[in-house]
Amino acid sequence: MFTRRWRFILLLFILLSGATASFAQTTDKQKAELEWMLRVFPKSEPWEQWLKTTGELPPDFDALPRQAALPDPLLADADGKKVRLSSPGEWPGQRERLVGLVKRIQWALGEEPPTAVDVLEQVPFVDPKRIFVAGYSMGAMVGLHAAALDDRIAGVASVAGFTPMRLDKTDNGAAFVARWSRWHVLQPRLGAFVGQERRIPYDYHEVLALIAPRPLLVVVAPKVDSENTSADVEKCVAEVQKVYSLFDAEERLELRSPDDYNRYSPELQSQVNAWVKQAANR
Repeated sequence: MFTRRWRFILLLFILLSGATASFAQTTDKQKAELEWMLRVFPKSEPWEQWLKTTGELPPDFDALPRQAALPDPLLADADGKKVRLSSPGEWPGQRERLVGLVKRIQWALGEEPPTAVDVLEQVPFVDPKRIFVAGYSMGAMVGLHAAALDDRIAGVASVAGFTPMRLDKTDNGAAFVARWSRWHVLQPRLGAFVGQERRIPYDYHEVLALIAPRPLLVVVAPKVDSENTSADVEKCVAEVQKVYSLFDAEERLELRSPDDYNRYSPELQSQVNAWVKQAANR
């Protein structure tokens, strides 16, 4: 006859044994997934070195939801139901959730590093309330993420900075996810999602939504940009417009599509600088 105490200990042992077995099965599956990736995907020494250094494994894709391409950024979970936000006062909770999704991918190297904003705030002649970020290509992508996660940045100008990741395909010429995760290893955790783009936890319309209602300029070349698919960028910005409308700040979000190829010409640099000056002095 088991005493009540021994029954409890036996039950706890069974539960822990089951949890350990489940964890081991998940880990084995992730290891097998990684072995398959390293065997099938094009070789990337920087990404493979990052994997060795961190011991990072791919996520359990079966446990990740397959996302809609660009889900409405104003749809929030409430008691298991999707509820659409209708006032600015409801946004902070949604913003906190989206920040958490971005950080799951963004901080792949451990602690959040000090930023340029930390330094600029200490410079006597810099107005800390008017720190803007303007960037082209990789610089634009970094700037968007920086502003999304740091509301001390007053506004952003992005030139050819992104294409929506869940709409990205390696064979469409963009290869956006592979480029920044495996080729440049700027966001190495994304490397496991090549071919699994619909399971990426966040996308760029959510990054841009985190910048609202601060001034945001998005520039994309519509006809001859092999790295950023302009039609998809336009869909992304249309979703972000919903968040700016929530704040009655539609005029602070601007999309420009110059009839040019993907470059940061002197003329375009002058236009971006003029936009920053105007936005900073509003």
